[in-house]
Amino acid sequence: MPALDFSKWSPGGNTTLFFPAAGLDAARQAELARQAMRPDSLGAEQAGFVSVEERRLRMAGGEFCVNATRAFGALLAFRESASPEATLQGIARQKLANEHRYEVQVSGWQTPIRLQVRGTSPHWQVRAELQLPPCPITHPEQGIHLDIATKEVTLTGHLSYGPFTPPCSPRTASPPRACCAASTA
Repeated sequence: MPALDFSKWSPGGNTTLFFPAAGLDAARQAELARQAMRPDSLGAEQAGFVSVEERRLRMAGGEFCVNATRAFGALLAFRESASPEATLQGIARQKLANEHRYEVQVSGWQTPIRLQVRGTSPHWQVRAELQLPPCPITHPEQGIHLDIATKEVTLTGHLSYGPFTPPCSPRTASPPRACCAASTA
């Protein structure tokens, strides 16, 4: 196997490996992640493939992880602050003291995510702003009412959020969107 650059992050306890996405299709990414995450290899809970230039993160399983997204923000700030251009111009310290803002695309999430990054390496503070899709659910018999558009939530059961088939299908929704499903399990 050829040598491949990577970085290892620990955002909120989820040890995450980042690899460059260039030249690797989804199947190859999944295989690389499976091998690298083994305890006798690099060891991690999850892996993602990044394009710093495109500000894009694809998790190995195509899922969304907010902790990995926040780690991606720290990676972007680190790369920007430690770039040879910034160092040569003597502004690296000034950039580190400032706030960095990014808009990124992440697998498993349909809209861009805004990241606000503060701090210095290795102690970054990253805030992720997620735009939730409108998703009204009312099941009074199950004790659940959710209306994300108006930020009104009442739960007496459990709520699951994700690209589930009921009550709508992201494959048939126009435009494509995430769907919600509620259960009392």
